[in-house]
Amino acid sequence: MKKKQIKEKKSGTAKRYIETIKLLKHAILVSRYRATALANKKMWVWYSGVGKLISEKPKKGKWALKYLNKYPMIYKKNYRD
Repeated sequence: MKKKQIKEKKSGTAKRYIETIKLLKHAILVSRYRATALANKKMWVWYSGVGKLISEKPKKGKWALKYLNKYPMIYKKNYRD
């Protein structure tokens, strides 16, 4: 083979390699977006449930109001992160 043919082969291989890397990066990015969207949806559902529980409990008794006033301190103590 001549030098020109060898260079063309190498550049073709390099182009395919770069294209493969780009495809992998894109697939990873799409995966991250999907995972984030799913996590956000699950957290939204969870927070909605907590909000509903918190809003309904005070209607049922006075103990709930005392608990709601103390809840931020209880949460900070148990979940410092």
